[in-house]
Amino acid sequence: MVETLRQAAGDGRLTWEELDQRLEAAHAAKTYADLEKLSEDLPAAQLAGPAGGSLPAQRFGGKPTSRFGIAVMSGFGRGGRWVVPRWFPGLVIMGYGRISMRDASFTGPVTRVTAFALMGGLDIVVPEDAEVRSRGLGIMGIFSGRRTTGPGQAGAPVIIVTGLAIMGEISVRRRAPADQKQ
Repeated sequence: MVETLRQAAGDGRLTWEELDQRLEAAHAAKTYADLEKLSEDLPAAQLAGPAGGSLPAQRFGGKPTSRFGIAVMSGFGRGGRWVVPRWFPGLVIMGYGRISMRDASFTGPVTRVTAFALMGGLDIVVPEDAEVRSRGLGIMGIFSGRRTTGPGQAGAPVIIVTGLAIMGEISVRRRAPADQKQ
């Protein structure tokens, strides 16, 4: 968050006085919600994309177009242009689900995905530039998100994935936006 605020000041979206105030508030923050409030009102910036392209200026904001994904002996998919809510639960029982956020906009700078797979699979695709924090557990199954965990570019979304796979699989992968594929 501190880097996001510094970048906003460098881009002229915050005055130096506003930056000082927000940095103090960031260091005093107790919850993620406290941190999110510090950048909610910032005008969007045109961000350089990871593959040399550009990301949409309107990366944050909007009304969520889907609030959850459930597949019981079936499947679901969320992808393309959509608005991801601050919390997105995905539940798969003997089925398959795909949550692709690589071309999505986000309601706020931090998004949480809670994933559960029982005898099924859930594939979570995050933007290449996002900061990703993932942790989960596989019981007679696989949670493969730890290698995706890491910092992102300034101003990119923060995506926190937690999951439990029982006799199933949850995978978290980074991908460039579809229009930047080569």
